Amino acid sequence: MSSVRIAQNAVFNVIAFGANLVVNFLLIPVMIGKLGPTGFGVWAIVRVFVNYAALADLGLTGTITKYVAEYTATGRHDSIAKVLKSAFVLYAGMAVLLVGCVAIAEDVIRTLFFKTSGQFAEDVSFVLFSSVVIFATNMVFSVFPSALAGIQRMDLTNSVVALYSILNGILMYGALVMDKGLRGLVWANALATAVAIALNWLFFARSFRDVGLIRVALAWADIRKLFSYSKNIFVVAVASNVHQHLDKLLLSSFVNLNAVTSYEVASRLVQQVRQIPILMLSPLLPAASEVDAKSDSGEKMRDLYRVSWKYLVAATIPLAGVLGLFASPFIELWLGSRDEIMVLTLQILLISNFVNLLTASGFFISIGMGNARFPMYSSIVGLILNVVLSVVLIKIFGYFGAVFGSFSALILASLFFLTMVHRSLGIDWSRVLGLMVKPVAALLVGFSLGRLLGSFIEPLLLKFVTMVACSLAVYVVGLILFDFFDKRDKEIFRNVRSKIFRPLASSAVEVSRAQPMD
Repeated sequence: MSSVRIAQNAVFNVIAFGANLVVNFLLIPVMIGKLGPTGFGVWAIVRVFVNYAALADLGLTGTITKYVAEYTATGRHDSIAKVLKSAFVLYAGMAVLLVGCVAIAEDVIRTLFFKTSGQFAEDVSFVLFSSVVIFATNMVFSVFPSALAGIQRMDLTNSVVALYSILNGILMYGALVMDKGLRGLVWANALATAVAIALNWLFFARSFRDVGLIRVALAWADIRKLFSYSKNIFVVAVASNVHQHLDKLLLSSFVNLNAVTSYEVASRLVQQVRQIPILMLSPLLPAASEVDAKSDSGEKMRDLYRVSWKYLVAATIPLAGVLGLFASPFIELWLGSRDEIMVLTLQILLISNFVNLLTASGFFISIGMGNARFPMYSSIVGLILNVVLSVVLIKIFGYFGAVFGSFSALILASLFFLTMVHRSLGIDWSRVLGLMVKPVAALLVGFSLGRLLGSFIEPLLLKFVTMVACSLAVYVVGLILFDFFDKRDKEIFRNVRSKIFRPLASSAVEVSRAQPMD
């Protein structure tokens, strides 16, 4: 697969994410204003359980993408059909099991995590159960976008993601304005999800006409093969969910739901920011799978890693750096008041997540190569550290004990993973770490000039915009002056720029031409 195609898919990923980012940015202040800290805390904890429900995916999303990419490269259409049908069977079984478990454990969940829900106590059961049902339904049909990702049609999948984000945001805003409360948010999610499922099916039907899901015979061996590979990714997903959400559960149980609101806002900002480089690099999975399927792939794989690391640090350093350095005025502008606890939480989480983001290239390449052991091992280490440190520290230090528990575990697990990947691929640490010097230097120069320029401006909004704009502008100019991007990079940029509008236009045409699969 060409670097241009990888970069092109990365751009579509970021465009779709941008729609989701804008929606979340606009919705959170409205949600806090309409629901209050307690109501927003209830919604945040419900979303935690929905994210834990995502573990029922069993790691199949990445597995489907890997095998579809591999079988497409070798023209094995029957094998693609077996993979997709096996995934449907596994997803359906897990969906039924998931909904049943929530129904059984509902009373325990309410007692442990929603005891301070106050006026929202009567809504908890409906919101929790309905949200899980919506997720389970969407999970079953996630086979469609996963398959499309395997054939590199991320322009199609991201069109659906962008539309879902916008539609969901509009519906949720309407529910809040009409004072429909938490129940209204659930119905908004349900309608937007139904639209997204329908569109994904239409795109899938159009793109996989030669794949007959109904006709293909399915054996238990096919299901076992799929699960055998996905179980390693599943362990990674478990650890990732614990890192992202354990602290909120501990805070709701040991502190209160108001504390969850402060942590959730900071954590969600960090998760939104980290999604940009992750989405940029997700095309590495099918690309690495294709490279690995060919002979003499060692040097090509190392080159793929080094180039992707270069783009990773170029994108991540300004994103995390600018948000962390200007966290205080940003929070004040966004929410209307300065919350020092929220600001400090945001800055701490940004540091640990920046270190963790450096593992993204190695993660996608490892999965694409069929080697999910390294992510699994590091995830187990991180999972154990996170549970132990967070539980112990929150009892000793309260709120920030939870923050530093997650912080320490994430950094240690990330360094462990990078050590394994670099040793396996034969990557020189000094060579990849050296790629960080110019971006860091450019950011620090930009930040210094931005702060200096901002010191002469009084209105907070103008001051913030000026500082950020100056920092980013100097950063970009700095990378250019430092010759961070070589001739190969510039050629890729030109090709992507020239081709990016054509797939966007063709996506709209594909919707109108989409026909059901035979």
